Amino acid sequence: MCIREDVHFNGSRLQGYINFGQGSEDSDSLPMAKEALVFLVVALNSNWKVPVGYFLTNSLTAQEKANLVTTCLQNLNDVGVIIKTLTFDGAASNISMAKYLGVDLSSNLEPTFQHPSTLENVHIYLDAAHMLKLVRNTLGDWRVLKNQSNGLINWKLFINLVDLQENGGLHLATKIRRRHVMNHSGVFRILSRGGI
Repeated sequence: MCIREDVHFNGSRLQGYINFGQGSEDSDSLPMAKEALVFLVVALNSNWKVPVGYFLTNSLTAQEKANLVTTCLQNLNDVGVIIKTLTFDGAASNISMAKYLGVDLSSNLEPTFQHPSTLENVHIYLDAAHMLKLVRNTLGDWRVLKNQSNGLINWKLFINLVDLQENGGLHLATKIRRRHVMNHSGVFRILSRGGI
């Protein structure tokens, strides 16, 4: 996520420079951080999630990101946490990161890689909510897409859904509203903000 670039004194040291958590002190010779990469552990059999690490960055290569994932997996294993899956959005840098972990997401139907400590399979999942936004935005821009069977997926279906929800008085779990499909001129169009 993007963060505001700012350096401040916390009472004992300067904060705001890039920091990969490897024991290096913040120094004005380092670039200021403009992004934070946050790792969360989410329970598979319960209802909780806990942030377990964050890295203040200026930018990361796919290989650097893969190295941080590997370090996080090793540290979690050291304290007894069992990791079964890795979930992230479909950003190009994340797809490239998966290649450094040993998974080609473009051709692998069961994407797994070996945990660096246990050598057990860790399954990769693309975050459905983020992937749905990507599809929604693409469909809004192109108006019509084709599925694998060459059937048409038409943006007009989203408009019909909004009409049905408004006229029927019920809103489905899609969270789509008129503001998501209309611009200021009244023409139906996908907006970049808001969610389905």
